[in-house]
Amino acid sequence: MNNIGAFKKKWIENPSDEKGVLLYLPVSEVFISAKFGTGENLLKEDITRGFDDYIYVRKLIFDEDEMVELDTAQLDFSSEREDYYLNLNHFCEESIEMIGNSSEEEYWILHMI
Repeated sequence: MNNIGAFKKKWIENPSDEKGVLLYLPVSEVFISAKFGTGENLLKEDITRGFDDYIYVRKLIFDEDEMVELDTAQLDFSSEREDYYLNLNHFCEESIEMIGNSSEEEYWILHMI
């Protein structure tokens, strides 16, 4: 269960190449920040392998009065083969899995970045 339906239209209509979301996973009690990269983290060998973009993912917890980063990951992809720019559900689930959680876990979108 999640609230993704409320954000799908906004996601599709957002023209930014660096859009993203802030998610909350209540069972794990973690936040996940996921957004498209600027391209600067792609290595030459990544580009040679056909990747032209990436999703930068951060796992965070709220500790007393600040957000603390637990882990980061980068999901390289080819924009011709993946539908992340239009499919918010796919974007969220792949980001959750990339950071080591199950995409089957309940998540809520708190904010569009």
